[in-house]
Amino acid sequence: MNLKKGLSLIAFGFLFLLVDLHLTFNNLTITMTPDFVGWILLTMAFYEMGRYVNDKRYLVIISIIMAVLSGAYWLLELFKANIADNLSIVNTIMNIANAFYMYVLFGILVRIADNYGSRTRDTLSVLRYINLAVSIILLVIGFLINLENFRQFVWMITFSGLIALASAIASAVILFKLKNEVA
Repeated sequence: MNLKKGLSLIAFGFLFLLVDLHLTFNNLTITMTPDFVGWILLTMAFYEMGRYVNDKRYLVIISIIMAVLSGAYWLLELFKANIADNLSIVNTIMNIANAFYMYVLFGILVRIADNYGSRTRDTLSVLRYINLAVSIILLVIGFLINLENFRQFVWMITFSGLIALASAIASAVILFKLKNEVA
């Protein structure tokens, strides 16, 4: 059990889950930060954190399921660019599960910070709700994209994406701070 290593794995897992970097060449787009890597990192983190995560078994099971689903989705997108349209309901379910999971995970991180008297507790608590709000906004936008005239919502997509990116980076930075504060 190594709490510090677990917190580092969670920080890197957040970056893979919340930051989307794509590389495009010859009409092929590859996601450089696939979600399944983030889910694998989170699974590894729970084993490292041991007794610090009470409901570890459920979080590990959900992480593994999400890793398999997002890995399959990533492979399908890699080989068939238009597959995302056919799997929109699966993607929506995964996004809802992701939002709930992150909310619970941030709650665990707040509890860990509180147990160690960390100054990051309040920031993690705020990030918990920001992450949930952004996830809900992006889910709603996902439904709006299916509408024919969604150009008016482009600013919402851009704004939400920037907040999600800022939240991911802030979460990772705060987790590294927390890692340095725990014994």
